Amino acid sequence: MEKAEFAGLFAKFTQDSALIGALLFFLGMKNSIPKRQGGKKKAPKAKTN
Repeated sequence: MEKAEFAGLFAKFTQDSALIGALLFFLGMKNSIPKRQGGKKKAPKAKTN
């Protein structure tokens, strides 16, 4: 394999590896943020009999 061809393939490989790593980091970060519980707390309804 020629050096120029290897350099091009290696550059593409490292770029793809960096993108996959960033995607995994983003997915992990997204799942670690606690979700909100619907905002305001609802007052308990009075029972009517």
